Amino acid sequence: MNQVALLLKPSIILMLIACISIAFTTVEEPKINVNAKGELSFNDIEILDKAISELEETIQKADRKKSYPNGEISHFYDKTGIVITEKNGKIKGLGINFNWDGDDKFPETSFTGSFSIGEVIIDKNSGPEDFKKVTALKYDCPGTLICISSDEGMDIRTMVAFKEGKITQWAILKK
Repeated sequence: MNQVALLLKPSIILMLIACISIAFTTVEEPKINVNAKGELSFNDIEILDKAISELEETIQKADRKKSYPNGEISHFYDKTGIVITEKNGKIKGLGINFNWDGDDKFPETSFTGSFSIGEVIIDKNSGPEDFKKVTALKYDCPGTLICISSDEGMDIRTMVAFKEGKITQWAILKK
């Protein structure tokens, strides 16, 4: 009986190590949504004007930060392709990189989560025509390179950029 236990012991230890490593490397992929009221949710938590520390309690800390002369701080989440902007400790914006075009205000890595504006799902293959389908926000797309939300009475502004017909980045800012 002791010989069987000795033979199984290394297998049990390896399985335990594998389970622990999976538990520590599995991070919930971000789920981002903007509704018709202009409310931004991150993993079902409304985040605009919340303290950055509140969000960091539910997600991992930023991979890096960059401060700007106007007092804004960008928190880069390189592994997930997002950047969160804060000013005076409050979240004022969020940017998503889908297909990096060299803009250093966004992570180089592509977004790894899910993103929707109302009922319209946006991914790295989305183009200007997809933003014309959005009813939760009104987008003006004067050409093929940029679309800007134009909803009167909302305290947010969103912008999306394109290159070669595909989305590069999307951003939301609180006015």
